[in-house]
Amino acid sequence: MQTQNLRHIATAFICAMALSFAFGLVATPARAQQADLNLKQLSAEEEAKLRAIITEPTRKDARTNQIQIQIDEKLGAARQLGDWPLIFATYKEAVELLPDPQYKNDFAMRLRERGDLEQSGYWLEQAVNSSNGLSRGFYGSNLALHYYLTNQDEAARTAITKAQSYLGGNWTNNGAQISAARGQAMLYATKSSLEERKGKFNLAVNEAIEAEKEARKATRLLNAAPGSLTYVNTYQTLVGITSRKIQALVAARRMNDAENAMSDLLRIFQEKNISLTEQITAYQLATRLRYEQREFAQAEAFLSRTTEIFKKLNYEATDPRAAQSRRVLSNVFIATHRYTEALSEFNKLDAIAGDDEKLKARVRYPLDRAVVYLYNNKALEASPLLASSADASAKQYGSGLAGRQHFFTAQASGLQGVALWRVGTAASKAQAYPLLQAAVRDIMAPENVDYLENVGIRKELREMIFSTYIEAAAQTSPADALAALGIADWLRGGLVQEALGDAAVRAAASNDALSNLVRQDQDARNEIKGLRSYLSGEAGNTASPLPQVAAQMRERIALLEKTRSEVQVKIKAAFPDYERLVRPLPPATADIQARLKADETLLVLQPTDDATYVWAISKDGAGSFYRARVTNAQLAALVKRLRSSLDVAGIDPSRRPVFDHAAAQELYAKLLSPVQQGLAGKTSLIVAAGGVLGQIPFGVLQTQPFDKLKANGDAPWLIKQAAITHVPSVAAWLSMRALPHHEAAQPMLAWGDPLFNLAMASTNAAKGEVRKVVLTRAST
Repeated sequence: MQTQNLRHIATAFICAMALSFAFGLVATPARAQQADLNLKQLSAEEEAKLRAIITEPTRKDARTNQIQIQIDEKLGAARQLGDWPLIFATYKEAVELLPDPQYKNDFAMRLRERGDLEQSGYWLEQAVNSSNGLSRGFYGSNLALHYYLTNQDEAARTAITKAQSYLGGNWTNNGAQISAARGQAMLYATKSSLEERKGKFNLAVNEAIEAEKEARKATRLLNAAPGSLTYVNTYQTLVGITSRKIQALVAARRMNDAENAMSDLLRIFQEKNISLTEQITAYQLATRLRYEQREFAQAEAFLSRTTEIFKKLNYEATDPRAAQSRRVLSNVFIATHRYTEALSEFNKLDAIAGDDEKLKARVRYPLDRAVVYLYNNKALEASPLLASSADASAKQYGSGLAGRQHFFTAQASGLQGVALWRVGTAASKAQAYPLLQAAVRDIMAPENVDYLENVGIRKELREMIFSTYIEAAAQTSPADALAALGIADWLRGGLVQEALGDAAVRAAASNDALSNLVRQDQDARNEIKGLRSYLSGEAGNTASPLPQVAAQMRERIALLEKTRSEVQVKIKAAFPDYERLVRPLPPATADIQARLKADETLLVLQPTDDATYVWAISKDGAGSFYRARVTNAQLAALVKRLRSSLDVAGIDPSRRPVFDHAAAQELYAKLLSPVQQGLAGKTSLIVAAGGVLGQIPFGVLQTQPFDKLKANGDAPWLIKQAAITHVPSVAAWLSMRALPHHEAAQPMLAWGDPLFNLAMASTNAAKGEVRKVVLTRAST
């Protein structure tokens, strides 16, 4: 899931330098779609030679330099094999037999990879304290990262400053130059992680770019033989640094740049014969990017391949990297509505941890676990986990109000409100309501607008919080229930709502050139959505695209995203109100009443899984609110019945179904009759109906029972009581009402056959069936 912790779902999976990773996948020359990256494997003969080196007994009675040569050969062989227990055992032997602080440093890395941060920190401090000069700076860079990973940010910054003082200098020795460059790269990478933790994503990207420069400098200085320890270490540094850059880019929502960076990373794997251990990086990187892009089937396929490698390399079930894969798999199961399977993954983690308190703490994953619990009706167990997640987020993203109002804090505390509300006691509901109120307010705040993109299951979690708040308001405060109209409208989305909002924004542009830029941005956004929908398999029952087609789609998405970023710079420079129109705040009751005419009533209907909420607002009244005990499923059945008697185009008149008067009457009785007082005397109704209710014209609803034997013309249609205008959303209606009104030069009669399937729109654009974005600079 896309939560604050998911942004670091690979933090515990750490390469040789233990840098946190992100996920993405690009193959050269085209972006890869399949779950097999086709990375180079060792032959049976190569594997046998490497294992022979490792099994040779170490000559412990030999001179220190001879022991070191043999240990280094074993280390190189073990790392090429990628057999994790062998790697760890060989490093452990190195520390026992050799005093060189390098082995202490490297052993600390292996301990870190196993999740033993306490012992890792001990050996890192030993390495720093027993070294001097350049080595002290290099090991200090790893110590700085250790402090970051153990949430000692100030200690990390201090360690960075100290390490930099040792790494600086005019080094002439080739090995020293490489070590200095690698050390500087790791320091920049740690600074990048620190900035990302604070939510300063652009700064995190900048630091990661500097880290990559230093890492690539180290590889250019290499004159060691391929496969040697220096060679492998240097390229593993580059792998880790590039991975850090990808994570920073993903966090900054620079997905195209992340894809390109992944292309570079994959090229390293393909060209430098990186071991299976590091290949796990590629698959875990691919998982996150595909997950965030809602390509859940591909994310699951990458996780499956990762699991295969874990088995081949004899990874322990308690290894953090294996545990992380289970955690991520649970997220994918939630995204694909396989809630029981998601819970099963956490049950497996708990079984692995057993009674080991350290392991139990390591696999707790409070936010992810809590979400899984919420989807499995375990609200009581979810609540304390979400409380701790909210507290951690508030500390992470700034002191005081800034941290408490940050999007991820609001998301966690809002989910805690959901859990407490579902517990269902009077005390838990009283505790839940203020949490839900604050979460809704903070999520909608302008400073959190960049977090509202539909990545992972972020949208689903937001809808869970908002719908629970509306339910809570309906049962807690009449005034809040009425005000929740704006919140329901803000939450509800859809193609029609978006289309009218787009039209309002274009109409507000001050000239044709600006309007054309806005249209270009909107068209690019819509085409990206269509392509993403097709890739995710969410466009109807569309079959998964062929790998070549998927690669072309991702190339197209990358160009469209670049076009959008360039066009938006121009729009914002010339259109100060653009952001306000594109992302309007929820409308208040007073705003609505100010735009209504005396003979008008605004009706807003929002179905949920448990009930349907109805608001009726008029210019001269206080407004009405009603919680109808009609679930979304019940509404869908009624709407289907009504639609079946309305959709008669092309059917022979003699075979057309009889109009379903009962459904028309039942819908009115259950939804509108309770707010009849707000409709009385009004000659114009403005209807904003969400969900399945948007599929029917309200004019055919019937205000009372009548004799079915009479002609349909005598039925008590709602259209006889008032003129009815359907609008996609209250915000879109307000936007249109705010625009200057111009009389048409002459009357117009128009027909439309809109193509609302965006996947088909994108696929058929080349045939001229829909408008397609013309790429200029982005295509070069």
